[in-house]
Amino acid sequence: MKITDQQLLDYIWDETLSAIVRNTFVRYMGNELGTYSLDVATSEPSGFAVLHRINLYAGAPLSQSRFRTRIKKLISQGNLLPRLGYDGRSFVINSIHLAPAVLKTVKLWQEAGLPFGYEGEGYIKSCKTIPAEGLDLFALSQGFYQILRKEYPSYM
Repeated sequence: MKITDQQLLDYIWDETLSAIVRNTFVRYMGNELGTYSLDVATSEPSGFAVLHRINLYAGAPLSQSRFRTRIKKLISQGNLLPRLGYDGRSFVINSIHLAPAVLKTVKLWQEAGLPFGYEGEGYIKSCKTIPAEGLDLFALSQGFYQILRKEYPSYM
């Protein structure tokens, strides 16, 4: 079965949305949770969406070697942007929807009650957190992912 570039990019976009949901909250020691400020999310949205080739093999509709070749091709075409070197191991999808999706997800985590920023004064500061108990992270993550899929069905 021939897999088109569009089908491969759709798969990568789907994984990107999932990564954004996972990477926009932070789990601290002691089972505490927090999220990022909108300033941090706006300054480098692609940092929340970096994908690693090795993590995508299991769901990819291609063999590992073919997938690696196609990723390098998509990078050379500008559909994917390399990260952490130019060997195609890590990349982010080149999409106008990336930054809005990251901002939307950070806002969703904030609305769910996850704090952001720091507390304390001077040199002694700590991240604002809440206990993870009582929050169903799996259900929230799945719900946020569904919201993103509905709002941004395609990377284009």
